[in-house]
Amino acid sequence: MQAEAATSSKATRSPQRRNQQQQDLQRNLRHFLSIASAGDLNTIYRNRPVWATNDEKYLTETALQVFKSVPSAKLAVLNYVGLLAHEGTHLHMSKCENSHFSVDASAIEGAVYRFAQVFNQSLNEIDTKEWATDMLRWSSLLLAEVCKQNAGRRATNGPAGPLTLVELLRVYVLCPCIEQVIDLLNASIKFLLNCDPESCISVIVETAKIYGANFDWIITHVGTMFPGAMVNPLLSVGLEEFRTYVTDLSVREAQLPQMTAAQLHEDYQLKFRSLSAILSHLARQQSAELKTSLRRLLVVSAY
Repeated sequence: MQAEAATSSKATRSPQRRNQQQQDLQRNLRHFLSIASAGDLNTIYRNRPVWATNDEKYLTETALQVFKSVPSAKLAVLNYVGLLAHEGTHLHMSKCENSHFSVDASAIEGAVYRFAQVFNQSLNEIDTKEWATDMLRWSSLLLAEVCKQNAGRRATNGPAGPLTLVELLRVYVLCPCIEQVIDLLNASIKFLLNCDPESCISVIVETAKIYGANFDWIITHVGTMFPGAMVNPLLSVGLEEFRTYVTDLSVREAQLPQMTAAQLHEDYQLKFRSLSAILSHLARQQSAELKTSLRRLLVVSAY
């Protein structure tokens, strides 16, 4: 009888526990959404802080619970952390431009650091190329958008005009939030180069196509960090893109209006520009791997 009573009690508690967990989850989601929706890019780049006046625990605790317990919300959390990185960058640049700027960015910088630790760990725990690709796409787009939003300010330009790509890279690396995002970019690239290098290159090329010059400093970084590992997949993707371009052109040019054909040329030109920028950077660094791979490609193409 006692055993039956204990079993009955557990059976009763189990639905109650599940209901409580579901309620906690819904509460966390609502709280996270209220935090994450406090601002956007327009409000961030004004002089009034959005999240900086909160403490690090407030900025991270609920969002991390949602990230770990709701798989479908992972991209929403990434988007939120991207907004934090934007605000952290804006505050950092403002301090560089004006030593009397008084808004403290330490809570945001600490929050982004904490998120970066968890995201980095998740690459190993989730261990799928899909998640690594999501992380690479997110970090690439975020870094390019940060550059776009901060392009016209004094902190990202020299006294005599625009900074070189290497100088611009140094400026952004000194920003604590951007340093963490770059570390995540590196980790994602390293993961994908080991399992799906073509997808890795494709994400980088697509981001460069969207953002153009605002992504060149990241291309400089990637070419410096992964000079050897990038070459073969880069050439492979480039060759495949060119084959597709020639096929597209020969099949469709006669069928398309002149304006549409011109747009086709423009679309591919943007892709080739991105590939060319990375290859040019590797060539300037006199990459031995680039020379070897190009020689091998020319030999294979001759047969």
